[in-house]
Amino acid sequence: MERHEPEFARYDPQRPRVPAMCMQVRMARPGDAPAVAALASRHSGAEPARIQPAILAEYEALANREARRLCLLAFIDESLVGYGRARWMEPDPQEGARNAPPGWYLNGLLVSPQIRRQGVGEALTLGRLGQLRELGASEVFYFSNSANQASIDLHLRLGFSEMTRDFAFPGVHFFGTGVGVLFRLPLPVLPGPGAS
Repeated sequence: MERHEPEFARYDPQRPRVPAMCMQVRMARPGDAPAVAALASRHSGAEPARIQPAILAEYEALANREARRLCLLAFIDESLVGYGRARWMEPDPQEGARNAPPGWYLNGLLVSPQIRRQGVGEALTLGRLGQLRELGASEVFYFSNSANQASIDLHLRLGFSEMTRDFAFPGVHFFGTGVGVLFRLPLPVLPGPGAS
């Protein structure tokens, strides 16, 4: 199977930030699976029909709080423009985990390229943090390729702090020149929109 190496968004931190108007952020539902599969396929190169069943199964499990996962979707003018997931994970050192504590991890943040730098990623991240705080989480983890500066700056701005670069997570490959970086945010302290 051919492996697709993701491309990080072109990042220009000096570009003026334009607030997204009429944005709605809500929990994903099973009926959202086709739209999410279409958005994910544009990023990954996979055929929507191949990834839609897994997305549908995940969304059907969201209603069960014991599944310990969540997914929020962002819409502008009723069009899907992004999603962000979180999941409780207990990485196993025997499967390749290194310096990866058990806990809630933010993962799978994706924003449509034409709408980036308009607050969608921040809204999805704050929404997930709020949901996790309601679930009683005392801390949240996030990891990134060190080359993905746009994502790292977003999470640092929201209060995450770097824990280590000596990090590995089962099944995750940090492509290119980057290395894996683990970040942590203690809860219930929740930053407000536009925190700096």
